[in-house]
Amino acid sequence: MQKFYKRSLLVTLCASSVALAAPSSQVKIDALQHQLDSVQTALNQLQAQPTGKSQQKQAKKKAQAAELFDEHDFVNNYVAVAPYTGKATYNSGPTLIINAPSINMDAKLLYRRFYQENALLAAGEKISEHPRLVLSGEVAGGVGYERPYWGPQETDVDLTEAVLDTYAEVTPWVNGLMEFSYDRFPISITRPRRVSNSNLYLSKGFLTIGNFNKSPFYGTLGQNYIPFGRYSTNMIVDPVTKNLGATKARAITVGYEPVKDFTPTAHVFFFRGNSNEAGKGLARQMGFDVAFRVLQPIYNANVGASYIANIADANSMQNNGQLNPAQFQGFDVSNAEGLIHRVSGATIYGNASYGPFGAIAEVVTALQDFSPINVTYNGRGARPKAMNTELSYGFKAFEHPFNFAVGYGRTSQALAFNVPWQRYDASLSMSIMKNLFAEFEYQHNINYGATYMATAQGMTAFTASELGKTNDIATAQMALYF
Repeated sequence: MQKFYKRSLLVTLCASSVALAAPSSQVKIDALQHQLDSVQTALNQLQAQPTGKSQQKQAKKKAQAAELFDEHDFVNNYVAVAPYTGKATYNSGPTLIINAPSINMDAKLLYRRFYQENALLAAGEKISEHPRLVLSGEVAGGVGYERPYWGPQETDVDLTEAVLDTYAEVTPWVNGLMEFSYDRFPISITRPRRVSNSNLYLSKGFLTIGNFNKSPFYGTLGQNYIPFGRYSTNMIVDPVTKNLGATKARAITVGYEPVKDFTPTAHVFFFRGNSNEAGKGLARQMGFDVAFRVLQPIYNANVGASYIANIADANSMQNNGQLNPAQFQGFDVSNAEGLIHRVSGATIYGNASYGPFGAIAEVVTALQDFSPINVTYNGRGARPKAMNTELSYGFKAFEHPFNFAVGYGRTSQALAFNVPWQRYDASLSMSIMKNLFAEFEYQHNINYGATYMATAQGMTAFTASELGKTNDIATAQMALYF
């Protein structure tokens, strides 16, 4: 262990020389002296440890902490790459920061610090008092085959994801995250070359005040997915529920998340909506989410419900992915944010696992009809809905973990938002090696019937040649997480 602390001292000196390059020489000297004093104190404590059973007990605690986190990197480094949000799993990367769920990501980062701090305290260590910058990311590429609703079959090779998360732990109570991503989609139907786009943009950016060791309450301000729904999935492609309900906004969120195995959770959020309600200007958006969580070694479950004052601010209602400017492309893209009245929405969701088995179910719905002036379905105001269900089974083969999943999704009165009527899908995923993940997915979509039609903001909102047809998509993707 003395060699461990000596190596820590060398790395700490190197890190300090970089992190303190800007201040004066005296500040550098003071900082380095502080580091020397800290290492010497640790050595003194180590030498004073008792032998026998007490020493074995202490060694066991350190081994448990080392299994969760790399003590050396966590305690001493100002900049760290790819620390885990929970127990580090061999051959996989689901606990990396980059893979924290988009919904309630702020809370997951607070959990991360809670578990780290308590694991280190159990091992006789403590979290560094210095601010830290944590880097985590994903690079994913895939090959695919598609038989579209209409037209020739297509094959494709694509860079599907390139994301970098930069997470700053400033104090025990304050942290922030910026997530940078790139746009993989073509600009328009007349400019289909994706490489000409590939723009880098800020996907998320928020600051959070909270400390789960002190209080179950926290607050977040910035650009993030609001806690409306969950949209959990085992698939590569987003479920139809996420297409209809997921909402990213610049919002204030206040949450209640007790760190307990059986506990209720709650969130409220506020933001300025994009849609203009007739006679009232910009709609003032708000909503809430309540859930109950059960966490046990063999089984876990989470069930809940969400409400939002205006579902028209959902991402896919603002931009439905339609490339043809002659058709409705979404309230934002088509510059058509004016609504006769706001349309509230709700979700009910649940997911559970027992041993290797897992299940997901979710329903997203508008709670009232859109005005026929804004969105129609078969000649009357539309009330879009979507549901998604999935079953999964995890197993091990050839010394690697696998996961097999099947799913079924369905929508109603959502033709204007460029989603299928029904979807059947299946996926097989595996961890090839540490943080390198491969997944194979097949998807069968059934479009709305040939006699159906939709308009939005006075524009046609469907492609007639695609109605009543089916399409099939097969995708193989490999992803690197760090």
